[in-house]
Amino acid sequence: MNNQNLITAVDLGTSKVSTLIAKRSKKKSLEVIGFGISKSNGIKKGCIENVSLAVDSIKDSFAQAVEMSKDYSDSVYVSISGAQMGFENREDYFSQIGSQGVITYEEIISIPKQVNLKARNEFREIIHSFPFRYKIDGHGGIVDPVGMHAQGLDVSTHIVTSNLEQTNLMKQALNGAGLSVEKFVFQPLADYYSSSNIQQKKVNSVMINIGEGTTDIAVFHRGSMVYLSVIPVGGFQFTNDIALTYNMSYEDAENLKLRYGHTSPGSIDIHEEVTINVIGSTTPINIRRRDLAQLMRERALELIRLIDIKLRHAGIKEDPNTVVNITGSASYLSGFFEMIDQYIPNSIIQKNHVNSKIFFPETVQIDQFTTALGLLTFGNNDLNQNLHFADIKNRQFRSDSSKNKIFDKIKTTLKI
Repeated sequence: MNNQNLITAVDLGTSKVSTLIAKRSKKKSLEVIGFGISKSNGIKKGCIENVSLAVDSIKDSFAQAVEMSKDYSDSVYVSISGAQMGFENREDYFSQIGSQGVITYEEIISIPKQVNLKARNEFREIIHSFPFRYKIDGHGGIVDPVGMHAQGLDVSTHIVTSNLEQTNLMKQALNGAGLSVEKFVFQPLADYYSSSNIQQKKVNSVMINIGEGTTDIAVFHRGSMVYLSVIPVGGFQFTNDIALTYNMSYEDAENLKLRYGHTSPGSIDIHEEVTINVIGSTTPINIRRRDLAQLMRERALELIRLIDIKLRHAGIKEDPNTVVNITGSASYLSGFFEMIDQYIPNSIIQKNHVNSKIFFPETVQIDQFTTALGLLTFGNNDLNQNLHFADIKNRQFRSDSSKNKIFDKIKTTLKI
C-alpha cells in the first residue's frame, strides 16, 4: 500500500531498528503519527549478516509504528551505511543541456539520473549523485548555472555507492517484512536533514554519526555534499574493550559502559569502585571506576584522531567557521563530546539539534530517532520535488496541446 500522504522511514542500525510513520499536511509539513523501535538482530556495522533475524527486527519495529498510526505506506526510505559504502568524484559533459537557449531548472535536476546511467557498475548500486560544481565554456566555479546561456555543460559529481550484494540483502530483509525500498539514504545525509542547521546553507558543515558499528562522516559545502567517509569504529569497540579487559560477557560490558562509563578519568573519584561479574566465576569482583574510564578514554582518543585525519583530508580544517555536528548513540557517552571539542580544534563543535519543523508525540525520545526523522524530511523533499517536476511536465503537455489545437484551427481555416 503506497499512500502518497504518508511517509515511512526505517533506520537499520547495529543496536536498534527504528521506524517512523508521518503524515504530510497540505502545507508540506510533517507530523509523526506512529513510531516503533526494536533490538537489531542480524545487522552489524551496517551490513545484513542474517536475513531472517533482520526480518524479525524490522517486522517488530514496523508493527509497533502501524499499531499507533493505523495507516502506513509500505514503500519506505531506508538508512544505509557501513564499510560497503564507496565514494568517488567524476566529471561528465552533457552536450544537450542548454539546447533551449538557456540552462533550465528541469535540465539541472535531471543531471543525477543521467550521471547514474553513465556510472553504472554491475557490482555497485548508486545510492546518491550530488552535482557540486559546473563549468561552462571552460569557466569553472559555477554553483548554480540555471538561466545561463550555454550549449553543453561540464558537471562535477560526488557519487555514493554500495556493494550490490548488500543492498540486495537489505531489500530481501525489507521485502520479508512486507516492505519495499523507495530510496536508500546514506545515514549522515539523513542526519543532516534532521538537523536544524539544514537552513544554514552558506555555512560549511560536517555531520558525524558515531553509531554502535561505525562512525560516518559527511561534509557539506553550501548545502551540497562534497565528501563522505566511514570509519569502522563505534560504540561496539568501547564495549568490546571492556568485555575483553575484565573477562565479562558482552551484555554485561554494555550495561557497565552505559551505567558507569566515562571518558574523563580525572572527573571520577579515585576511591570509587563498581562491582562486576566475570566469566567463569560465581563471585563478583570490584574494579576502580577510574580504571574503567581510562580504558574508555584510550579508545575515545583513537577514534577522535581518526576523525581528525578524515576532516583534514576533506580540507575543512582550513575554515575555522566550519560547524561540526555530532550525533549517534555512542556520542552520548559521558565526557566524549567534551573530548571531541577539546581535541578537534579550528572548528565549531556542537551537538546535533533536531529540526523543530517536524511535529512528533511528546512520548518520543528524539535521540533514538534522529536518523529516522532525517529520512522523513528527505522523503518529504523527494516527494515534493517529484510533484513539482510532474506539475511542470503537465503544464508543458497542456501548453503543447493548446498550441496543437491552435495550429489545427489555422489549418482548418486555411484548408491546408
